[in-house]
Amino acid sequence: MDAFQDPRYSRPNNEVFFNNVGATTEKELREAEGNNIGRVALLVDGIKPMPGDLDAAHLKRIHKELLGKLYPWAGETRAWGQFQGHKELRQGTLFFSPYEQIDTRLDLLSDQLKQENQLRGLDKDQFVKRLAYYADQYNYVHAFREGNGRTLQVVVAAIGREAGYDVRLSEQQIKERYNQARDTAILRKNAVNPDDNLVPLQKLFSDATTPTPGAHAEQLRHPDQARPLVAQHPAMQQAEALRTLIVGSRELTEELLMQRIVKHEFNVSPDYVYKAKTQEAVLIGKAQDVQREPVTWPTFREELQKQMQQVESDPNVTRASRAHLTQLTKAGAVLDTNNALTPAFRESEIPRQPLALLGQSLDNLWKGGQMEKLLRGQVSDSLPLFVGEKQVPMQLILKRNEKGEADMRAILPPEVRESLKQQIAARKADQQQGPDPKAQAPKQTPPNKPDDDEEPSQRRRRGPKM
Repeated sequence: MDAFQDPRYSRPNNEVFFNNVGATTEKELREAEGNNIGRVALLVDGIKPMPGDLDAAHLKRIHKELLGKLYPWAGETRAWGQFQGHKELRQGTLFFSPYEQIDTRLDLLSDQLKQENQLRGLDKDQFVKRLAYYADQYNYVHAFREGNGRTLQVVVAAIGREAGYDVRLSEQQIKERYNQARDTAILRKNAVNPDDNLVPLQKLFSDATTPTPGAHAEQLRHPDQARPLVAQHPAMQQAEALRTLIVGSRELTEELLMQRIVKHEFNVSPDYVYKAKTQEAVLIGKAQDVQREPVTWPTFREELQKQMQQVESDPNVTRASRAHLTQLTKAGAVLDTNNALTPAFRESEIPRQPLALLGQSLDNLWKGGQMEKLLRGQVSDSLPLFVGEKQVPMQLILKRNEKGEADMRAILPPEVRESLKQQIAARKADQQQGPDPKAQAPKQTPPNKPDDDEEPSQRRRRGPKM
């Protein structure tokens, strides 16, 4: 289960998303999505303009526009839960970007597109190659729990319009070619000729792309508009190295498994293969930990190098595996020298109690894209703080105290800070002054005077007057 699925209707392999249409089965939900397909066409064709920079904020707006009538969570990026960024296929496991880095990676792609002047000034062949690259990168981020393919159709169409091209995937192309082309690019099985991993996507987009007619579109395609990417931004280099780390670790574990099987002359039981796969999967798990928190790379490096040496020492190692080892070595060099995405703090260091007192949770900070900023030692965006019944804006930042421990601090507007200071000072003054003895002391009533002629043993408490 995750935050997008409804436990009331969930069954094995048939989980139903929270929805606005009352669907309780997968069939009903698919029918509702089919009736909603017209919204995709409006955005792909540009009939309903959705201007933006194709960054995190823009893609969230696109997703909400596409699926807002179906899902109450439309526009929200995937949370951790059942769908944690990987999908099992017969030809291998698809690994996507960690959910913690969704906003960062989308913003990086947007910035890189701007550096390339939105792919303007390219002829069709050049444009299709770069479009396939960006389609793969956006798909790798896989920002949403559902609807990534539809969102990507809008993204590639928007990139095309900005560059003077009409990019329109037909229903047949989507059914027959899109999934295979997308998966080939994600799997990256070909390390000998890495560019070939994008060839199916390039062919698909070549068939789906036509130059837009008109003087304006011709101007967008004019060679003077071209801005070739000279070098990737350091943060993008690191993001790509982390992706290579996952792909290489996956291929490494497969090669290690084959070595074990061959060593036993194929006389192995299914139980042995299962245990071997389980053990080797640990390596991928640790690589994923590095992806989520790049600061853990130095700890993982030594173990990875040992596994690489074991594969390399085998005289029967395949050419493909050697190529993946080369890619891993290059990625490791980038991770050793580039700390662009290495956070200043670890999630485990975040003080939970101060965070709770400020009315915030880790879940909401991750979903809102604030946690990445805090882990890098940056100031968060404006967040709500409730003071009594009043809501005031605040920002958060992590700082280390004298002991080196992470300390969560709230940054408040001057007027709010001054008001809180006055309230705190007033409370302290009340506490120092103490209670008024005259006002607080209980009123003393004299005891009932006993009758002089009564014996002490006979004296009784007098009741109220009637």
